[in-house]
Amino acid sequence: MKKTTILIVEDETVVARDIWAQLTELGYEPVAHATQGVDAIRLAGQLRPGLVLMDIGLAGDMDGIACAQVIRSQFALPVVFLTAFAADDVLERAKLTEPFGYILKPFSQREVRTVVEMALYKHQSESKTLAAKNRLQATLDAMPDLLFEAGLDGRIFDYHSNRADLLAVPPEQFMGKHVSEFLPAQAAQTCLAALQEAALKGCSRGSEYRLGLPQGERWFELSVAPMPAVPADQQHFILLARDITERKNAQDLLRETTRQLQSLSARVLQAQEIERRRIAIELHDELGQSLTALKINLQANARFKNRPVEDVTAENLGIVEDVLQHVRRLALALRPSMLDDLGLAPALRWMAEQNSERSSIAVAFHAVRLPERLTPEIETACFRIAQEALTNVVRYAKAKHVQIALTQEGESLVLMVQDDGCGFDLADMKARALSGSSMGVLGMHERAALIGGVLSIESAPGQGTTVRLRCPLRLRGALA
Repeated sequence: MKKTTILIVEDETVVARDIWAQLTELGYEPVAHATQGVDAIRLAGQLRPGLVLMDIGLAGDMDGIACAQVIRSQFALPVVFLTAFAADDVLERAKLTEPFGYILKPFSQREVRTVVEMALYKHQSESKTLAAKNRLQATLDAMPDLLFEAGLDGRIFDYHSNRADLLAVPPEQFMGKHVSEFLPAQAAQTCLAALQEAALKGCSRGSEYRLGLPQGERWFELSVAPMPAVPADQQHFILLARDITERKNAQDLLRETTRQLQSLSARVLQAQEIERRRIAIELHDELGQSLTALKINLQANARFKNRPVEDVTAENLGIVEDVLQHVRRLALALRPSMLDDLGLAPALRWMAEQNSERSSIAVAFHAVRLPERLTPEIETACFRIAQEALTNVVRYAKAKHVQIALTQEGESLVLMVQDDGCGFDLADMKARALSGSSMGVLGMHERAALIGGVLSIESAPGQGTTVRLRCPLRLRGALA
């Protein structure tokens, strides 16, 4: 076991030698002897002993009390005074240095041992307490929470926080006051209820309240626990208030997103059924009639031999051609082959030309030349978003002109569909989309999100509409 090192500060050499011998006999390790305060300070800094035995009445400009003050403040070493004086004024001065004990001259070996052991034990305890206090302070400084000490009645006695921006009022306006004096009624009631629960159950967790602060509304979660070792009639509690605004916002966003997804899923199922019904009607009315006519012609050709074969064949070929055209139209409605064969820009140009031919709207298309084809998911999403936007223009906008543009901005692809129609109220449109009565816009936003893009819509009554998609520019060659 390592011996405790001791620095002896004594201006009488004979006394110093006696102390040295007694300490050695007791199992300690004297490391140096100083006769003046300046030397004692230097040796204390160099050797950092476990204890300093200091004679109060040192000769020179600095007595033992002044020397002890320097050693305590600079090196935090425990000091035990040696003195032949018991005068009250001397003792009062010595107390200011917070000594760890006194040894009155003349002294016995037993007295030396007792005082030194008590001083070492006290220093060890204080060191542990100081270390624990420093750890606690570091923990508190690292916490982003608000901590308060309060009585059961809700009166605040102390607080700690490095987030003054989260306080409802400055500390001088709530210290010593009841929570109802500086918090809104609902927040104060939450705090009081949590204090009562902690008093009954030993703790309280999960209570929430909100405050209107200069930076906006903030939500807090409250945890309360009683302070230990306090008489029941003087019970104090620690209140920890944690800012959970970001968590609440995330929960609200999750709920809203879930509701949108539920609406979108329902709309997708409905759209699938509508599309299936349309294809079934198309097959029955168009292809069914044509194939029936072809069957009748073939049967008639067998019964009426006198009809020229060339006429029957020509009529049948015409029917087959009509069937093929219907099939092509169905295929194009489901997915234009041009999108797969030639890419996004030719498919958008074809869609613009088709809409110009079928409606009274002049649809213009402009695209920047890209070094190569875009990835399939980008092409499909852009085409469907443009298709939905153009469909809305034809149905609702009463527009005369539409501009479709496909451009590149840095590492982003930008698709824009702009019309000069009647426009609409954005807030009303969003409300209808969330209610499930207008799913086209919600579907466009969902397609944009799936490719890592952002869809924005600008519109106002009488000012037309601009739909803009910005998404990552992903080329097929980059995936090879």
